[in-house]
Amino acid sequence: MYKRQRFTVGYGSSEGGSNLTFQMAPKAIHNGNVGVPMPLNDMGVFKPGTQEELGYNEIGEICTSGPGNMLGYDRRSATAKTLQTHADGKIWLHTGDIGYVDEDGVFYVLNRGAAHRFGGGELAVAVTVGVGVAVGCSGSFSPASYNADTTLSTESG
Repeated sequence: MYKRQRFTVGYGSSEGGSNLTFQMAPKAIHNGNVGVPMPLNDMGVFKPGTQEELGYNEIGEICTSGPGNMLGYDRRSATAKTLQTHADGKIWLHTGDIGYVDEDGVFYVLNRGAAHRFGGGELAVAVTVGVGVAVGCSGSFSPASYNADTTLSTESG
């Protein structure tokens, strides 16, 4: 009955209009691969806490600009932190999520920002990226501990 069903992965948030990416067939689903941006969505990776866009395979904050972005939160201070007008004139949603984009435009999510638990504390996240490279985070990503020179190697060795 369900013989032709296929598992896939996407990336999104309620602030960004639910689904921001879709899978790209040649890239296998692995190591946080969430696919390429949906049509009409611009996505980029920025140095956390800034509007400085990073290059390929550099780990930073995933941001998006598109018609599905929310209009704002009920608190202006939260909206100002999350929705920012960049030098390109577009309003970018700063997700707080940490990841990178490869040369093919495929996005990888490594940590979903602050992972607060209702009972207190935070979730621990550890993922393997590429061959022989491990990125681990205990709790949420902290811009204070961010190393601007962090790049991602997908080569074995």
